[in-house]
Amino acid sequence: MCGQDMADHERRSGDDQATNRHGHREVTMAAEGPPSSEGGAASDAASVRTTQPVPSSILRHARTPRPEPLRISLVVTHPGGVDMALLHPGVPFVLGRSRPSMMRFEDSALSRTHARFTLTGETGEQVLVEDLDSTNGTWRHGKRLKQAELSIGDAVRLGSLRVRVERLGGEKRSDGAVTSADEGAAHVGGGAARMVEGAARAGESVAYVEPLVAGAGMRPLLARAERAATARIPVLVQGETGTGKEMLARYVHERGPRHEGPLICVNCGAISASLVESHLFGHEKGAFTGAVQPQKGVFEEANGGTLFLDELGELPLAAQATLLRVLESGRITRVGSAREIPVDVRVIAATHRDLKAMSLAGKFREDLYFRLNGVTLVVPPLRERKEEIEPLAEHFLRLANEANGRAVRGIQEETFEALRRYPWPGNVRELRHAIAQAVVLTTSDEISVADLPRAVRDAAPLREAAQFDDTVADDEAAAALEEGGVAHGPSGAGYRSRMLQKERGVLLSALEAAGWNKTKAAQDLQMPLRTLVHKVKTFGLVRPPK
Repeated sequence: MCGQDMADHERRSGDDQATNRHGHREVTMAAEGPPSSEGGAASDAASVRTTQPVPSSILRHARTPRPEPLRISLVVTHPGGVDMALLHPGVPFVLGRSRPSMMRFEDSALSRTHARFTLTGETGEQVLVEDLDSTNGTWRHGKRLKQAELSIGDAVRLGSLRVRVERLGGEKRSDGAVTSADEGAAHVGGGAARMVEGAARAGESVAYVEPLVAGAGMRPLLARAERAATARIPVLVQGETGTGKEMLARYVHERGPRHEGPLICVNCGAISASLVESHLFGHEKGAFTGAVQPQKGVFEEANGGTLFLDELGELPLAAQATLLRVLESGRITRVGSAREIPVDVRVIAATHRDLKAMSLAGKFREDLYFRLNGVTLVVPPLRERKEEIEPLAEHFLRLANEANGRAVRGIQEETFEALRRYPWPGNVRELRHAIAQAVVLTTSDEISVADLPRAVRDAAPLREAAQFDDTVADDEAAAALEEGGVAHGPSGAGYRSRMLQKERGVLLSALEAAGWNKTKAAQDLQMPLRTLVHKVKTFGLVRPPK
């Protein structure tokens, strides 16, 4: 998730020196009619991308802009959406209908291996495209070609696909925008499958965001999100930790009327209670100890755009009351000031908690819940989207190879079966870490079951879905877990015990990796610190003696 760091918040200067916030705008590729083909049928409108996902540009705000390395990418526009493939100098990238093509689409106008793209040239900005004796040909400007050199902005047509060369990283493109494709979204599924695409304005840097994959289980949700995007009412995104709630919020922002405005993300669970109102609404000089100069809050920074409030259920009740007043009036008051400042902000909130139950228990303001609950979008957990596990795993394999200098070729079929059996309490984020670990530790050129984390290797077949609120621990099951047994009682207790055991393993691994620094472990898991502390206590996790 993309909560702002409080130390950075305090270090930021006043109004005139505040960290620059840039807006997002969607990259759109102009649709062209398919060229006449020779000896083959025209492309089916339901061209579908299958099996092997590739990175796409996913953008987020970061406080400290860092120079991005120059990268050349192929942007592929097709009836199902847009995909992006990062090119490497001298490494051919083949596009077609089936293996061994690296990017594959179910398109009757494509050959099995249709065209090859290779990054060449002294400047590293030329792409050599070669038609691989395809039936229907590779086309540019209405002419069929055998091979040609493409420059930045050039495009060719393959069946229903339009393939365009883009320059990504910290350099300006011809339209003044910059993009990055370091790590992004995978994209699979049917013709309605969509993903987030975007470009940042000059100076923006990029950090990792969990990918949004549009399999069959996600398409109804994305269709609902698409309709909500064009409205003005607030959106509430619910789902377990690691399911991609922020990714869905970005999807809504990029498709709404505010897509050219800023998208500011705040993790409410990462802000100390004493600084919540200052962080959200800003403060004046001298408002409290350490307030050495005026400071804008995130509502002012998001003016004209969208404010994403992640982990809203962690917000203290006092701050909830102030937030409600701001949402009702459209005005904020900085801490230490009596002056009201008008703001025009659309709010998208997200939580892994059941806010309605919390409101009934007096832990969350009911009026704020109703105010924010304009449209509810519930992101299903990964265990209910099994069809996405394989493409996600292949996507994360590519990323892990790049990040760690490895060359693991693939994942064995029995490994995929083990991945599908595991219930993934940490959802997409846990899958990413599992694949990264396997890539680093494997001694083979394919990931086997033995390379997976122990919790995944030992997973029993999934029998039933877990409860929505992943912070509610089953005390009986947890107690049995500590005793090494299985909880008794209702039929679901055994399952809950297994789920808790998997969750315990995830927490323990994160704590060990962070040197038992709970703050760092919470950040690595992208979990509110208070939630992690509660879970550590529930599971009785204790740092072993040195």
